[in-house]
Amino acid sequence: MAASSRTLKPSAIFKLPWLLISPAKMGLAIILVFFVFQAFTGKQGLLSWRQYAIEAEALEIQKAELLRRKTHLQDAVTRLSSARADSDFIEERAIRDMNMADPRDIEIKIPTPPPETAPN
Repeated sequence: MAASSRTLKPSAIFKLPWLLISPAKMGLAIILVFFVFQAFTGKQGLLSWRQYAIEAEALEIQKAELLRRKTHLQDAVTRLSSARADSDFIEERAIRDMNMADPRDIEIKIPTPPPETAPN
């Protein structure tokens, strides 16, 4: 088969439209494309904002939990301080943490049911 009769002449290649753009305009277009791409996919881009919002919400929940725990611990320290010791609180802590009890206390043991097993 014969070669295609329609071939580009060397002089036609240099007349393509993309070659008519000046190098400065081409550079500016490349920089613009880069910044638009980064605006969407970069570390601070629009697509990252949703992930940052999820992380911020999780951190707010964690902060609220830590503040609640801090308040609870401050209350416990106040109740255990030597200046204002709360005898009921100290007794409750001794029973719970050290398994201590007054000899006059009555102990009632409640049997725990055996764990249920899943049918095979």
